[in-house]
Amino acid sequence: MENDKRIYKWNNVKLFLIFLVIFGHILDREASPSRLMETINFWIYSFH
Repeated sequence: MENDKRIYKWNNVKLFLIFLVIFGHILDREASPSRLMETINFWIYSFH
């Protein structure tokens, strides 16, 4: 473990982004069309 150069913050960032992708897919299928949901969906898919 002494030579472990992993930056654990990046693991957390990647986990958060994966969660947003999954959340975006769920919103895309299940959410009712509203301005707020469209904005959230656009924001998530801007980097998907």
